[in-house]
Amino acid sequence: MSRTESRLRVADWLVPNATVFVASGCVMIIEIVAGRVVSQHLGQSLYTWTSIIGIILAGISVGNYLGGRLADRFDPRRTLAVMFVVGSATCLTIPAVNVVMGHWSLLWQLSWPTRIVIHVAVTFLTPSMILGTISPLVAKMALGRSRQVGRTIGDVYAWGAAGSIAGTFLAGFYLISWLGNTAVICVVAGILVLLSVFYGFRMKGVYLWLVIYLMVFAAAFGPGAALGSIGSAIRLREPADPEIRYLKESNYGRVMVREPEPGVRLMYLDKLLHTKVNLKDPLDLRYGYLDIYAAVTDTILPAGEPIRAMVMGGGGFAYPHYLELVRPGSHVEVCEIDPEVTKAAFATMGLPRDTALKIFDMDVRHRIQDLVTRKRAGEDVPGFHVIYGDSINDYSVPYHLTTREFNDALYELLDPDGAYILTLIDIAEEGNFLSSIVRTCRATFPRVQVVTSSNARDRRDTFVVICTRNPLDLQPAISSLGDEDRRFRGAVIPDATMQRIMDRSRALVLTDNFAPVENLLAGVVRKDTEFVLVNYMQAAVKHAKKGNLPRAMKFFNRALRINPGDPDIYLNMGVAHTKLGSLSDAYQAYEAALHSDPMHFGARREIAMLLIQINQVCKAIEHWEVLKKQYPENASVYYDLGHAYVRKDLMQEAMSNWREAVRLNPRHAAAHNSLGTGSSRSGNSEAAIRHYQLATKHDPGNASARFNLAQELIDAGREDESIPHLKLLEATPAASNLLQEIRKQQPNEP
Repeated sequence: MSRTESRLRVADWLVPNATVFVASGCVMIIEIVAGRVVSQHLGQSLYTWTSIIGIILAGISVGNYLGGRLADRFDPRRTLAVMFVVGSATCLTIPAVNVVMGHWSLLWQLSWPTRIVIHVAVTFLTPSMILGTISPLVAKMALGRSRQVGRTIGDVYAWGAAGSIAGTFLAGFYLISWLGNTAVICVVAGILVLLSVFYGFRMKGVYLWLVIYLMVFAAAFGPGAALGSIGSAIRLREPADPEIRYLKESNYGRVMVREPEPGVRLMYLDKLLHTKVNLKDPLDLRYGYLDIYAAVTDTILPAGEPIRAMVMGGGGFAYPHYLELVRPGSHVEVCEIDPEVTKAAFATMGLPRDTALKIFDMDVRHRIQDLVTRKRAGEDVPGFHVIYGDSINDYSVPYHLTTREFNDALYELLDPDGAYILTLIDIAEEGNFLSSIVRTCRATFPRVQVVTSSNARDRRDTFVVICTRNPLDLQPAISSLGDEDRRFRGAVIPDATMQRIMDRSRALVLTDNFAPVENLLAGVVRKDTEFVLVNYMQAAVKHAKKGNLPRAMKFFNRALRINPGDPDIYLNMGVAHTKLGSLSDAYQAYEAALHSDPMHFGARREIAMLLIQINQVCKAIEHWEVLKKQYPENASVYYDLGHAYVRKDLMQEAMSNWREAVRLNPRHAAAHNSLGTGSSRSGNSEAAIRHYQLATKHDPGNASARFNLAQELIDAGREDESIPHLKLLEATPAASNLLQEIRKQQPNEP
């Protein structure tokens, strides 16, 4: 055999096998990326991965069938060139189709599993089907060059499987974390373009697509505003959004931080809003279940005392940082498996770089096992007062953190009077997951209690399970909870009620060998309307911000059809009407909210603010007086009521309410500022200065309080003390003018 013939035989063997290797690898890369692409709209659950695997296998099967027919009718080499072009094109459409499906409101009205299947099918069936045609075409081409039919077919199958394995590991371990979802999809499309050129180097259409692909690639990743605008339009770049402060694809999920209003940061992990942080007030816990955490912790150990605690799941680090602030000197460990989440917390969520928190970027079970091993070996491992289980992300449940074996390890690490506090999602009427968690915890802990966040029986709710060795009376702490925005409606579930839930549900003891958490949550996923409701509300608010009130009302009404009489929907409707100047419609919406829930803080506050706006101050005061009776511990009620009394020239009543506000919340900077103004008007300069100083201490960015302080110091003949405050405000004309006047009187002042 000549050297030329030998090379040809190697090429005849290598080219088909290499082709099917690369094509199969591309299919699996797309499958792995699919889970990440849809997660921003659908999350990650048993339903999403089942749909992805099933749909892509269906696409490959249909593609194999069509590819065989094409191989019999057309020249395999030219057909391969065409299919690689079509495959490249369909891959590039994935990001855009995914966004369209995620925002298609008609899908929101379907059941959750049905919506997932349709979303995945429309997005990924065609690309997988096109790539599925490759193997039969390659097999036909290879058979035309070889007489060894069995060996040739076996080689094609083997190399295809090897390519699938390589693509799976390459995407999962490297590509997604290095490049991100969109870039990986573009790389796959580029590989398919190169294959089309290889097989169709004499076909003009192939080169036309090559040019188009290069243009699309430039729009996706090229510099300049024009390219960026085009890339955003075709969804190969994130649309410009001034609210986004952080966006990163990690090995574990999509981490995004938004700032919808100054100082308020929201961290999203995939589709789930995981953490809310008020940068101006890190002590403001913005979730009801975190209020439960704090209340239970104060029951175990008096407020302010140092604590040994472990938090499983850092998220935005809001609660660990809260513990650090309210309990100085504490030892708080945080186990966050995703290092990117920790980076985002440092960069955008107000977590200081010099934090005293002990942060471990690892699976918490590894940390727990390490501590247990050291303790059993005789090392001094002090017990934790509280271990917080905050690692469940929506319906994505780390099952190995729910088992009896894991609970047994936690039991060894807890202080005798300590508690293990676990958060989970379920529906009380379903209760399978909740019942199984409670039964599993009871297998380890002598006392297990459950607290609801909203006490809703027929829809999704957050439950907090508290496990202790000794009896712990939670009722006083839970009963005292309340908040101006969320209005905690939960309660401690009586043991008898919990037992009834367990008796009628599938209560299992979860173990390392048997923990079917996804199946236990399946009924909840099917019934969950909260995400649909959130979608409608977000769409309504978006259209209201754009000034499109009819479109906004359409989505508000759809939300009401899902949850009739929901006072929060009426509240948002009222806010939309108010911002767009429809005050009478806003008033009716707030009245509807109060009709549904007379205790609704937000609706009553907004209706009072609206009455002030239309100069019906007496009616506004009536509403605030009602709020004062309903929420006697709420400082903001007294602050707002004080300003209403100012509108009626009742300064003594105003001052009385502002004093009560700062008694309830000594850090209430705005109330201190108002007290300073009232004291100044009554001629009590020293009191005014003291309150202005407290206002600037608790809110250094409060320009009004700082200017008032400077003015009061000048009036008191203390110009030198006013200069530092005026310098901080020098950009404002009033402060600049005052500073110039002082400098004229003090020419040597630099």
